[in-house]
Amino acid sequence: MTQATETPYPLFWPHRLRRTPAKDRQTSKFKVAPMTAFNELLAEITRFGGTDPVVSSNAMRRKDGKPYTEALTDDLDDPGAAVYFTRKDTRACMPCDQFRTVRENIRAISNSIAALREIDRNGSSLIFDAAFAGFAALPPPAGWVPWWEVLGVSPTANGDQISAARKALAREHSADEAKMQAINVAHDEGMNAQPHDA
Repeated sequence: MTQATETPYPLFWPHRLRRTPAKDRQTSKFKVAPMTAFNELLAEITRFGGTDPVVSSNAMRRKDGKPYTEALTDDLDDPGAAVYFTRKDTRACMPCDQFRTVRENIRAISNSIAALREIDRNGSSLIFDAAFAGFAALPPPAGWVPWWEVLGVSPTANGDQISAARKALAREHSADEAKMQAINVAHDEGMNAQPHDA
């Protein structure tokens, strides 16, 4: 069963995993149509033995749950993608944000899954198990609340909005040390999740 936080839209990036700065993103050499990339990713997950896939990104979705074709190639502020699925009772997450569009990032994930399948087919079980273990979708710590909920902003809030929210909350809760600590941690998590250039 998928976790409630694994939303197709907006992007739900793995807890505390750092982002690729926008200035470091690349243009890939992948030659694949946008919806082909999306559909082939789902097919790779199935061939890999994965179930209950959630392809999370900031690409707007149609009523049928699939992204709009143009959204996969739009120049989004955050083109990252994170794919969640279950395999052999393990919930896994494979994220990518090193490329400039959602199409490229989901293609990179699809290619990575295909590479893992090749390791598995070649009988290198120890290598395969070690590689796949690194993709376990670890749950957030007990009592963890998403940074955007702590700050009262959207999950897609930008750095200016995050900083403004912290300032407003600090004025209101300056005498509450525990609350201020939670606000500051949420601020740092939100800023770390930004696809910034710094």
